[in-house]
Amino acid sequence: MSEINFLDTGGNKQKITTPAVNSMAFNTANTERVRIDSTGKVKIGGGTASLALLHIAPADYSLNLQNNSNNKSMILFAKNGTPNDSRSWIEGNGELNGYVAIGAGDAERFRINNYGLVTRPFQYHLHADRSGTLTGYDAGGSFGTPMIFNRVVSETKDSSLNSCFNTSNGLFTAPVTGVYIFNAAAYGGSGNIFGQSWFTLNGSRCTATDWVINSGYAFIQNFQQIRLAAGNTVGFHPYASGQNNVTIYENNNHTYFKVSLIG
Repeated sequence: MSEINFLDTGGNKQKITTPAVNSMAFNTANTERVRIDSTGKVKIGGGTASLALLHIAPADYSLNLQNNSNNKSMILFAKNGTPNDSRSWIEGNGELNGYVAIGAGDAERFRINNYGLVTRPFQYHLHADRSGTLTGYDAGGSFGTPMIFNRVVSETKDSSLNSCFNTSNGLFTAPVTGVYIFNAAAYGGSGNIFGQSWFTLNGSRCTATDWVINSGYAFIQNFQQIRLAAGNTVGFHPYASGQNNVTIYENNNHTYFKVSLIG
């Protein structure tokens, strides 16, 4: 290995070395800081990670500019210089049908395609309904108590989350702060009695969520956007004046509770 040595103003030796064939490294305080290999790949800051198109390695986190296994350009952020340690990444495809993808760990979380359309595969969505008939529902009182949807049909979420819906009390718990769309409905077996519905929030009637129809019907529905803080709970309350012992049927088309996180 060849090297060129320099003396700094304090009389300390700094150097440029050739640690491998057709490569060059820059050292300060007797430690390699920058290396360029024979293909032009660069590593800044040392560390254990291999050379990439560009690899920057501060004390705790590293940044890599490289190609992934599909030969797509990638910016890789990793804790302690280890690719699978708290890793995040940005990936790009510069071809005609290109995209930009953002990932965390080993999962893609966000993608923008060449038309500007956005896909978020772990964006929260819930579909719940009834399994069997609900009897004894208080539709004329208990304004902050929701009806119970006792079956989760589908729930799209990050695998690290437990279910956000409680099938024993009909309450959805917001996993993160954000704006949510709620769509719920119920089909009653107690006659044409429903004239109103609303959503509950943290055990009370949620302000500005009333949905009123002109006269009594067996079917009642509601659609709302509500901004929630993480941990807030929401349920659906169909209302029928004076009716405290209502039957609500299981029905795939008319009894359901849906939630989507939109941002």
